[in-house]
Amino acid sequence: MNPSQGTELCAVVEYMFSLETLLSAFGDVEFADRLERIAFNALPATFKPDMWAHQYDQQANQVVCKICDEHIYTNNSGDANIYGLEPNFGCCTANMHQGWPKFASHLWMRSPDGGITALAYAPCVVETKISGQPVRVEVNTNYPFDETIEITVSAPQPIHFALRLRVPTWSEGATVTIGDEESTAQAGTFHTTEREWHGDTTTKLRLPMSTRFQSRFNGAVAIEHGPLLYALQIGEEWKQVRGEAPHADWEVHPTTPWNYALKLTARIPTTADFRVGSRPPRHPVCARRRAVAAESQRPPRAGMGVGAQRRRAAAGQPRRLDRSGGRTHAHPLRLH
Repeated sequence: MNPSQGTELCAVVEYMFSLETLLSAFGDVEFADRLERIAFNALPATFKPDMWAHQYDQQANQVVCKICDEHIYTNNSGDANIYGLEPNFGCCTANMHQGWPKFASHLWMRSPDGGITALAYAPCVVETKISGQPVRVEVNTNYPFDETIEITVSAPQPIHFALRLRVPTWSEGATVTIGDEESTAQAGTFHTTEREWHGDTTTKLRLPMSTRFQSRFNGAVAIEHGPLLYALQIGEEWKQVRGEAPHADWEVHPTTPWNYALKLTARIPTTADFRVGSRPPRHPVCARRRAVAAESQRPPRAGMGVGAQRRRAAAGQPRRLDRSGGRTHAHPLRLH
């Protein structure tokens, strides 16, 4: 797919809900991997942090957002990719708000044997009953900007059940630690801890994140780290073009060079070709915790590069997993 073509915000939130529904029916790890990829990249990129303004169409390679009739997509108006209250059409204004609440309500589900399963990761609290006994689960983490997830299970009375934790397909060498006991967790499966729970028990899940590369449209290369998709950081100038703040319409213009390309050899690069650093996040939605330093050169003329104004998720088809280890049936679990 051409990275300059647009994807509608409604498609982002509806795709997330479709994946959440598929997870409740099939429990495939790959569905959850794709759900996180969209939730942590495409969804926050398509509206302002305060959610007063959003795009009707977002583009994976997007270097300017402005009213313009000369665009690569053919069936939307010239203001479809500006940030506004209701650009192009009002469906996204009404539909966009389902993204985060439905994602939060599908982080955990109940498994057929009465246990509970973590399908996606974010700070949250789950309060439920298992075999009639109250159980509380609290998740503390900076994921996806950090590899460590702490999960504390609180059970006032002794109770036996299975705790299943999703291990993404991209996380090789994952570990699960309870107290002094550490076990390895296979990528692309649900790691199961079946035991008696009583009091407060903390499980530490570590999901190593490697830098990965995908060959994309027209010889481009996409760079991923864990569930995040990288993009070139571009300076932004927000110009109010219509309405009044905070519910105004905005164009966004670049203030720094954007026409860069990675200087690569004929081979696909490996993790060793990049240096990954970190810094504390400011906010889960707009934080930039990990950065890639790569040798690059600016081409002599303007053209679409590998960068984008914001992180975007490319929508491809999920691969099927080996059913021997990567599947569990699950049913929704009420969250508070």
